[in-house]
Amino acid sequence: MTLNNLLMKSVVPPGRAACVLNVLRKYNSGSHNGTTSTTDNIINCERITRDILDDVKIKIEDRLMRGGSPPRLSMVLFWEEVEARRYAEKLLRSCDYVGIETSIRKMSPSMSSTDLHDILVNFGYDSHTDAGMIVLPLSKAVQVDHVHIGLDLQKDIDGFGVSYRKHMWGNPSYLPAKVSATLEVLRRCSARIALRTTLLHGKTRNLKVLKTLISQTNHTKAGLDDKTTVIETDANTPTSVLNRLALSADVIVTEVGVPKSITVDMVKEGSHVIDLSHNRVQDDRGKSRIVGDVDIDEVKNVAAGVTPVPGGLGPLSIAMVCKHTLLASKFSKSKDSYF
Repeated sequence: MTLNNLLMKSVVPPGRAACVLNVLRKYNSGSHNGTTSTTDNIINCERITRDILDDVKIKIEDRLMRGGSPPRLSMVLFWEEVEARRYAEKLLRSCDYVGIETSIRKMSPSMSSTDLHDILVNFGYDSHTDAGMIVLPLSKAVQVDHVHIGLDLQKDIDGFGVSYRKHMWGNPSYLPAKVSATLEVLRRCSARIALRTTLLHGKTRNLKVLKTLISQTNHTKAGLDDKTTVIETDANTPTSVLNRLALSADVIVTEVGVPKSITVDMVKEGSHVIDLSHNRVQDDRGKSRIVGDVDIDEVKNVAAGVTPVPGGLGPLSIAMVCKHTLLASKFSKSKDSYF
């Protein structure tokens, strides 16, 4: 009989059994000291993801044992968008594992920005929905600027609308899942942004949020001064300039969408490299595979830590969505405001 069966058949409550299993799993994997181990300097994002999902699962089980109801997440996506469908399928599996109830509203390509806006408004009024999110990418016919304001800030668990701006104004709010995942990786690797140089490579919303967060924190928090530097580059930055700027960075966060554009000669020894990209390419045999912006086989030899693709920030961002959903449900049940 397995340890899991022994625990579940004993007098230990299910939530406590899961807790015991989680502690044993961490100890046996060598992470009981609270650190995030790496293999060849590749950050073990899978372990971080598992830790977060297990923690969410335990808290939901504890709530159910006390007679509470599970968190409820409503998603909307354009089913014709293949990447959106793949992401939703992975998210559904994680939600099922931790105990989050889910519902999906499938949008047809003919639906307009107004239709999507109205659906998001209904999420806010639906008392059975604790959290809502839009699974990207959207249909090209939909104007993002016309729809994000429809999503209730207290249910916007992926920071799609203006919720992250409220965070930067000094009030707590939900950040985009990939931003939260990035900060979680840096925290677990003890990689400080304060008094360091951070290079943000790309022009995505996630990187803009990170830039504003660092800048706002630099302005308002003690201990940060003009030695905290943020450098922005993109695909149009000349290679020679990018090389020089990247070599000065203690942390590199990239989401430019160009496979292997961050090479070993751009990375300072001992720095941390976070790869947010999800690039689908074809190999020599014509098979599709996912790669990041970083030439990880070479960069791992000089960086103190680098996130893998696949298996890095993608699954971890899904875990952060589950964590945010649990948080949103707490405020929904208590009728308190998160802000």
